[in-house]
Amino acid sequence: MTKIHNDYLKKIREALQGWTPVDIDDAVSYYEEFIEDALEQGLPENQILNRLGSPEQTIKTIKAEHNIQKTEDKPGPLRLMNSIVGIPALKVSVVLGGIVPIVTSYLLYILAIASYIAIAGGVFFSVYAVRQINPQYEWSIIGMAGLALISAAVFGTFGFLTWRIANFITIHTMKLLRKFLNRGRITKTRQTESRIYATGKVRKGKKVLSAFLIIFLIGVVMLIPSGLPTRYFSIWNSKMPSNYTEKEMHFPADEVKTISIAALNSKVILKKTSSDQVTILYQQPDWMKGNVKKEESNLSFAEKPNGRLPYMQFVSRHEGMTSVAVGIPEKNTVDTITITTKGGTVELTQQIADNYNISAIAQPGKIVLDNRVLKDNTLHYRTKGKGTIYIKSNNGAVIINLTENLKEKSTE
Repeated sequence: MTKIHNDYLKKIREALQGWTPVDIDDAVSYYEEFIEDALEQGLPENQILNRLGSPEQTIKTIKAEHNIQKTEDKPGPLRLMNSIVGIPALKVSVVLGGIVPIVTSYLLYILAIASYIAIAGGVFFSVYAVRQINPQYEWSIIGMAGLALISAAVFGTFGFLTWRIANFITIHTMKLLRKFLNRGRITKTRQTESRIYATGKVRKGKKVLSAFLIIFLIGVVMLIPSGLPTRYFSIWNSKMPSNYTEKEMHFPADEVKTISIAALNSKVILKKTSSDQVTILYQQPDWMKGNVKKEESNLSFAEKPNGRLPYMQFVSRHEGMTSVAVGIPEKNTVDTITITTKGGTVELTQQIADNYNISAIAQPGKIVLDNRVLKDNTLHYRTKGKGTIYIKSNNGAVIINLTENLKEKSTE
């Protein structure tokens, strides 16, 4: 081999400083064999150098091939980036099939990372939920812990499989990029190492998926007996809960001048009764509690979570099927009635509308006046009655039923 060729190979070796000796020898040996074969065929030095290209071009090609080999052996987003950086963008963009798998791989890697982040988020929200649960409801705490395990297993499995699919696409993308460089120089030994690595990955993948399956099953066993799924199902689908108790309270009518009702998502019904007392009949789900307080002439009712179900302030946006029925004697008129609800319906019966001026706001929500949905979500309805009813519904409906006399008046 001539001095010119030795200098050519020396520049390559110097540019690869920092690599292992095995990687350097593997990269340079191809060019050594190419030069030796060319010299044996009697080709002139200039023609050999022209075929090889400049040392700088050869070095770029070697580094690109090296990165491709590393990425093919152990694929990942960072190695994929290192592989495509060394290849001129124009070469890759010439074949659209080179761009599509690269973009697809990165989208899948991002999706997998997002799934792993979701595991941490699920654990955080579960811990936050457990802190909201009253310690006496042990099964609710166990159920939330089970839900955390289920979410971790689901997101973990999805992220793991997505990452593996991204790796599969990355490996085949490396084969495509190798064709661009026109250097099929994978040695027999390195191919064996790649196969061993791939076999190890398959075994590891089965163990990881088995672990996620076990975690999922443990979570299911913890969640189902807690009763959380059935309770949340009844709330989200506006179903009557299977477990509730009826509580009825009575108060002398002449001692009540103002009434305040604050409900979460139970239906509030205001009606006239033949009784001589103000009554409150509350269908109390086992995840709620109704607090009644009477101070002088003011009667108040407040529906609050009892600590069995977390995130009730959010879940209560869905209309519940339990009710708070407030009965007022026919011969009595309460000066002021204030009703607020976060997700439940408010219904006024026909006799109530005869004796009260009504101011209602349903935002967001709707107001139904005698089976007609009003375009506006506010209503100011005045009668000859002395009392006033104020209604504010954040997510529910306000239903007002009129007597025949008031129907005629409302259409005039």
